[in-house]
Amino acid sequence: MDFAFTPEEERFREQLRAFLSQRLPNGWGDRDFTGEVSAEERRAMAEAVSKGLADQRWLALAWPEKYGGAGAGHVQQMIMNEEAAYARMPGGGGAGVAWVGPALMMYGSEEQKKLFLPRIAGGQDTWTTLYSEPGAGSDLAALQTRAIRDGDEYVINGTKIWASGAQEASMGLLAARTDPHAAKHRGLSMFALPMDSQGISIQPIED
Repeated sequence: MDFAFTPEEERFREQLRAFLSQRLPNGWGDRDFTGEVSAEERRAMAEAVSKGLADQRWLALAWPEKYGGAGAGHVQQMIMNEEAAYARMPGGGGAGVAWVGPALMMYGSEEQKKLFLPRIAGGQDTWTTLYSEPGAGSDLAALQTRAIRDGDEYVINGTKIWASGAQEASMGLLAARTDPHAAKHRGLSMFALPMDSQGISIQPIED
């Protein structure tokens, strides 16, 4: 069995390296990098990298083309992961590409797929995960956030914690209890929540 990379795979690796070298400071990937980069500069750099990846259909590399990906295989995705790690790449698809999108592909309606997936793959939306709660941690059976149906809408009340990137995300994947009479591990629903919705406040966790 030949474990060598194919010429096409090696070309893809070189393309990735060139892409990253054009968008990151010299020496950024080195462990002893000493350059000064502010939080604002890092955020701008991450946005530029993510946009560039999306333009190449690399942001959601292994997603099907119909959803905005490149339809790449496992080896290409592994090469992407390797080079991103070597370069300490900021940006990327985050939760949207890693698990929100795949969950929608498996369980979402066609309307939801058409609405959300191209925006994730195109870099228009970044997602945060709104599962954990102060009194429950990541035990969803102990989840207290409630979502009550009001006509065509839901009114959601609760508090979430450990929501990485919430301050920068445009969308949140939120777990809430919609049936308080069901068993604790049932009666839960997932919501795609715009993070600029009325009533949302985000507080940093201070040391």
